[in-house]
Amino acid sequence: MQWFLAPGGRVWCVAGFHTGRAIVAAFFETALEDGFEIERIFERDLVSRDEEDGEIRREWVPWREGGEP
Repeated sequence: MQWFLAPGGRVWCVAGFHTGRAIVAAFFETALEDGFEIERIFERDLVSRDEEDGEIRREWVPWREGGEP
């Protein structure tokens, strides 16, 4: 990502949990180690809806009690 990114540029990352939460967490850990800054990260629930029929977003955590997702 660093090779292709212009100075001041941003990367938008979208990931699914079909590969597992641990792999997604490792990606973000590596990004931080490589000097990237995470501006915002969240999980989006594609099945449930809130009371106003809007999407549900949860804070990202690398591990959730009860396992995946």
